[in-house]
Amino acid sequence: KGPDKLDVLKKIMKDNRITLLLGNHDLMMLAVIDNIDNEYINNTYYYESVYNNWIKYNHGHKTLNAFLRMEEKERKELINYLKNCPILLNIEVDNKKYVLVHAYPENMGEKDIYLDELKIDNTDIYDWTSDYLWHREAYLHLEDKILLTGHTPVAYYGSLDIVHDDKWYDLDCGLANLQEEGKLGVLCLNDLKEYYF
Repeated sequence: KGPDKLDVLKKIMKDNRITLLLGNHDLMMLAVIDNIDNEYINNTYYYESVYNNWIKYNHGHKTLNAFLRMEEKERKELINYLKNCPILLNIEVDNKKYVLVHAYPENMGEKDIYLDELKIDNTDIYDWTSDYLWHREAYLHLEDKILLTGHTPVAYYGSLDIVHDDKWYDLDCGLANLQEEGKLGVLCLNDLKEYYF
């Protein structure tokens, strides 16, 4: 929601230490920019609703304007990068298993999910209603894994810091929408220490 979102994405794309896990804002952006010149899709109610949601309610106009100023080659690279990002990832750190997902693991974390698996058809663009990206579920416990989510700002639970129990963490500390109170919450999986910026 800040003024330099595409610059952040460009840095992430160039840094092979980072894996970008897609969320609802990324998907709204991609649905619009990937079909900006597709008149058939532009004329559907679905595209219009995604466009309006991103532009009017989620501050996408600055990002769209920055995207339209990019060279064609750079636009394609950005779109291809986002299309190949994961929605859900399983990782293991120090013999502990984690499931990373923006909002909610529809498959209960059984397998990794990548964006292309959520594509429905040409008119729906992407399944932006998916629980992976939109659902708000607190304290969901997976049998043998720890769940790491975002999407729901921790203020929803009455906190400004990472909210968790021993099987679930919400890492959304409101950097994008809590103005001065919001911060970036970082969890180190080697020792489960929390850091704030």
